[in-house]
Amino acid sequence: MAGPARTQAAAGWGGDIGKVLEALVATAPYELGLGSSLYPVYLRGEAYLAAKQGTAAAVEFQKILDHPGVVANELIGALAHLGLARAYALSSDPSGLAKPTRTSSHSGKMPTPTSPS
Repeated sequence: MAGPARTQAAAGWGGDIGKVLEALVATAPYELGLGSSLYPVYLRGEAYLAAKQGTAAAVEFQKILDHPGVVANELIGALAHLGLARAYALSSDPSGLAKPTRTSSHSGKMPTPTSPS
């Protein structure tokens, strides 16, 4: 949900990002339930970006990246990387831009014939 779409979503709530966040925070206890989707988490991250709360947005986007099994091949997986970068750029501590995100359990090391894999 890019900037204009985010603005349109907020307009549905009278343009009040606070109301959008209030509604989306209420979904937090259910975000990893049976048959869950992390779209509310993504929307919450976007709403925090719209509210200029980079640190809170980064937390939401990182939740998506921390659950690749739930996200599978959905578009929000890729958009979470973009959102996280935007959140770090917006936050008061942009040093997070250099931090790698963990999206796989693969260590990056190739097994050698002399060591177990």
